[in-house]
Amino acid sequence: MNANGVEISGRTWGDGPPIYFLNGLNGTCDLFALSAWLFREDFRCVFFDYAASNTPRGIDDIVEDVFTIADHHGDNSVMLYGAEFGAMVALSAMKARPERVSRAVLQSAFARRRWTLSEKALFKLVDFWQNKSMADLPTHGFLTQQNNRPWFPPFDFGRWKFFADNVGSVPVRDVIARARMLGKADLRKDISQLAQPVYLVYTEGVGSRVNKQQQELESQLPNVQSEWLHTCGALPFLTHPHRLKKLIYPFLTEETLMSVSN
Repeated sequence: MNANGVEISGRTWGDGPPIYFLNGLNGTCDLFALSAWLFREDFRCVFFDYAASNTPRGIDDIVEDVFTIADHHGDNSVMLYGAEFGAMVALSAMKARPERVSRAVLQSAFARRRWTLSEKALFKLVDFWQNKSMADLPTHGFLTQQNNRPWFPPFDFGRWKFFADNVGSVPVRDVIARARMLGKADLRKDISQLAQPVYLVYTEGVGSRVNKQQQELESQLPNVQSEWLHTCGALPFLTHPHRLKKLIYPFLTEETLMSVSN
């Protein structure tokens, strides 16, 4: 579909209250396929790829894409699941249209992401590979293996290959564009005003700095609950979707029960 002058592609599975899945810095929306397949029995799952554009875009533009897609589906109110970059999109959507986001599940979330000097230097360096895919970067395969492989089911090589191929196929320019959008976003003054229920998922494998930032966010949100999802890494929606569903299902269905009672 065309949204705000850019083409967006995605999938919609299931029936019931809508939950929109928002992707992280790398990978495509297909990384949510296993979780969406499980949730489809109780929810209508919408997941899509962020649009590429020849002109600079910001997180606010992606937020508008989310609501354009919601309008396309006739969804006046949606639930959001956001991971990392997607968590910032979710928080920004909650701020921009509070009446249209009923609640959100977030992981690796923060109100402000400060990139270190070394990270900024890395972004400059990989600018030379703008027209390549992530798999073409010299250390991409090694870092992907080191950071993620330990958390995948040990006897399910196909799932690991799917993930490695997926994140390797994304254009470098798209990942860098998202990283730079994230570096410009700052919601620290707005977090205490977000009244919607929020469920924060903590995991291993994301680094102590990310979890510390999420703890800071948790301390400022007025309507929040949280839980650790142990031994699952940074991608529970792919590595352990059954455990993820069991963890957040009560939170999501609470919204359904409230809608019915009203």
